[in-house]
Amino acid sequence: VHYLSGDAHLWWRAVQGRRAVWTWGEFVAEFDAKYFPQEARDRLHLRFIALTQGDRSVREYDAEFSRLVVHTGPGIGGERSVMQRFLQGLRPSIRTQCRGRDYTVRAELVELAASIEEDLR
Repeated sequence: VHYLSGDAHLWWRAVQGRRAVWTWGEFVAEFDAKYFPQEARDRLHLRFIALTQGDRSVREYDAEFSRLVVHTGPGIGGERSVMQRFLQGLRPSIRTQCRGRDYTVRAELVELAASIEEDLR
């Protein structure tokens, strides 16, 4: 909270007196209610669900995927579910070569997909 400035700093000064002690979760809930309303979160979630690689490179797709996955909340599931969602969004020519392998983290999948993409060029 020391990094808040402008309107956010004024908001924090106004609300912090409502409790003697704030947990991080309480702060985030209050902050999100003020600056990141449910409607905005819903829009980002829908963009995430519809996201595919399309004409982007694997790395560009991964960057957008990473930006949006943060806003999906716990409903997306664990790391394995996130990797499955990423895999589903890849172009078919890359996706088919990435299937059937066991990845421990998404970075492994991204690296393989980027390598396959390079080979296909």
